[in-house]
Amino acid sequence: IRWRHPVRGLVSPAVFIPVAQDAGLMPDIGNWVLERALRDAATWPSAGVSVNVCTSQFQTPKFAERVAALLRKYRFPPERLILEITEDLMLEQNPLTQETFSKLGDLKVGLAIDDFGTGFCSLSYLHKFRFDKMKIDRSFVSRIGLDEEADLLVRSLLGLAKVMGMEAVGEGVETEAQKDFLVDEGCDYLQGFLFSKPVPAEQLFVVTHHNAKIS
Repeated sequence: IRWRHPVRGLVSPAVFIPVAQDAGLMPDIGNWVLERALRDAATWPSAGVSVNVCTSQFQTPKFAERVAALLRKYRFPPERLILEITEDLMLEQNPLTQETFSKLGDLKVGLAIDDFGTGFCSLSYLHKFRFDKMKIDRSFVSRIGLDEEADLLVRSLLGLAKVMGMEAVGEGVETEAQKDFLVDEGCDYLQGFLFSKPVPAEQLFVVTHHNAKIS
């Protein structure tokens, strides 16, 4: 998501999202993003879509029911939707969070733990809240090849994902060396500027076709 400000131009989410969180606007913004993503993805023949969900949005009453309603509205297969959730949500030990996890699981919607290893999540939460994907934060990926400790850490995270039955996603891949390391270590998915910078939905076909030719 980007904000096209009439004076400041294109404003990064790193700038306006924290302000929106403090103002209590994130549930509304998050719901708009989720519906827009499903609306656009419904026109794609087979590709899925991953959508970030903030803690305050996830904890709104009937969040799972809203997801189900949007899936029906756009006739989008639930197995093609992945909701990305950060570690801080799992620290919220309340019945609503657990109930929402359960309902989303019943819908067969995919769940990914985002930016894993950067927060305060303990391994016990990975047993309690079952995820389909683990996203390895760019802060770890950016250090690949710089020292042995960084490489070992990434290998350990990939090994943990495998043991827990999760697919692994390497975030922030910007160099061929990072890509080659992650592929050799068995990382399932890669994302980053090496493949494409964020583009409008109408340009996605051009980008994916170009990457398919050079891969």
